[in-house]
Amino acid sequence: ILYSRSLGEGDVTQQMWLGRVFYVWCNIYSFFVVSIFWVLVINIFRDYQSRKLYGFIMAGGSLGAIVGSEISVRLSESYTNYGLELFALASSLLLFLAIIVATYLVNLNNSEVLIKKVGGNWSDAISNIISVKEVKSVALYSWLFTALMTVQWISAIPIIESYSDLSPDRIVLFNRIEQLVSPLTLITQLTLTYLVISYLGTSMILIVYGLLFIVVFLLYGLMPSVGVVVFSQALLRVFEYGFNKPSREIIYSQLKKKDRYKSTVFIDTFITRFGDLTGSLFVGLGKVAAISITVVPLLAIPFAGIFSLTGYKISKIFEVTYDSSLHENHENLSSLIMETDAVIVRNKTQLTEELLLKANKLSFVGRLGVGLDNIDTDFCSANGIFVQPATGMNADSVAEYVITCALSLLKNIPIAHAGTASGQWPRTSIESRELGGKTLGLLGFGTIGRKVCRLAQVFGAEVIAYDPFVQKSDVSEFNISLVEQEKLFSLSDVISIHLPLTNDTRDLINENSFNLMKRNPIIINSSRGSIVNEIDLIKAYSQNVISGFALDVYSSEPVQEDFYKQISNSMNCILTPHNSGVTSESNVRVSQFIAEKTIDFLES
Repeated sequence: ILYSRSLGEGDVTQQMWLGRVFYVWCNIYSFFVVSIFWVLVINIFRDYQSRKLYGFIMAGGSLGAIVGSEISVRLSESYTNYGLELFALASSLLLFLAIIVATYLVNLNNSEVLIKKVGGNWSDAISNIISVKEVKSVALYSWLFTALMTVQWISAIPIIESYSDLSPDRIVLFNRIEQLVSPLTLITQLTLTYLVISYLGTSMILIVYGLLFIVVFLLYGLMPSVGVVVFSQALLRVFEYGFNKPSREIIYSQLKKKDRYKSTVFIDTFITRFGDLTGSLFVGLGKVAAISITVVPLLAIPFAGIFSLTGYKISKIFEVTYDSSLHENHENLSSLIMETDAVIVRNKTQLTEELLLKANKLSFVGRLGVGLDNIDTDFCSANGIFVQPATGMNADSVAEYVITCALSLLKNIPIAHAGTASGQWPRTSIESRELGGKTLGLLGFGTIGRKVCRLAQVFGAEVIAYDPFVQKSDVSEFNISLVEQEKLFSLSDVISIHLPLTNDTRDLINENSFNLMKRNPIIINSSRGSIVNEIDLIKAYSQNVISGFALDVYSSEPVQEDFYKQISNSMNCILTPHNSGVTSESNVRVSQFIAEKTIDFLES
């Protein structure tokens, strides 16, 4: 402003360059701030339910546009006498209010999203745009969007200039358009955004936007008028901020963590500004080539087609709905599964026949774990739904758990801990044994059983196993004996269960089984709770048939009161909440394995 006041009426060139520099700075600043804001939104509100809020959040921007345009209209008469001074003063006051609100929001939401560093390198955003398919497609879409928007806006300027030669009149017209568009956008965001995106899906929104640009360019080229400009601005702006922008943010929310923080900011600042430049150069080349300004929009139609095609390609990147509470909301789960191609579940989500009957498109079920008793596999098999467990991905974690429990219970550590913690000193009254030289019996010799075998042999244990589906030739490298179930019960010092829950294995470890056990073994169950009859287990321990037990799984989860009330500190037992296979490392392996299998299946 100070520099502009020093310019005279003859300094037209300086005034033009000052306006250009100010325009560029305002765009960079505002888009950077907005992109940072949306980084927080897509990281805080990522689940299915929270996405309903995107329209309401964007409605705040529309309210701001309404207020800003009204202020501009009221200040337009001052432009001739005072230039931009009053505009700048109003903007500064609004920015100051924004700083106050931002400070309040940061203090109110002092969450990990706001305070934890993302890590990585400064170049991650650039390298991912080049190498990561999803990020590359979104970046291309954003570049084309801003380029096309710039072309249509520059094409509209001569039409607006024909309306009046007076700057105040044009300012009023611009802001009247804003006053028309902003309420329409606001109403759309509050009432239609979530409904339309839910019905059409983000992919259709991305594709349709390019078709709308084609319509607008045809109108600009064939029927240029102020009315067409007003209609086009309303159409594109309402669709952009009512549907397309929320759809893009939903896609952003599905990217990997570093891309959600870094690539989205880079796209919304540098890439989109590059789109502005590209659109300007496109129109500029048309001017250099002496092409009529009404023809330029028609020449941009092929690029609008490419824009729609890019939206289609993004739609081939899978739309993901993540909601950790879905297993508690049967209505939402039933609604979502109707149009879902694939579903990934843990053990709490029950995919029953009743639920699966509602799935119109479902072809793949990914299980983040190995147990399938929460999935109606018979129905899936009969209806062509492929079920993929994360076989072997948490085997290391479970195997370590089994050996940890075996060592702890052989040394009576739970009793020793309880006694010492209560002020006793049970140094001589507690018997402690070693795993070396003991016989470990494995009920089931699959991936986890084999991991347990290898670890136990390191300690010098002898391993025997029962598995009706395994041949002797399959286990020759493990140096173990395959035995019948009854023999395993009678010979084992430690029995670890690694079987699926079926009609044949339900209540497999019961009173009859305990009667066959001759060596006061330790029982470890990390497979499925109903394989062990818990009433008979407690009875066997109380009668010294077994010397200890470790349970990570139960017939009813969480553990019911009638069971845990029978447990006391004087018992040599370990109870854990079904987390033997859950470690930081196994979570990564399981999640990545199932995600890759899901993608491979759907892409094929």
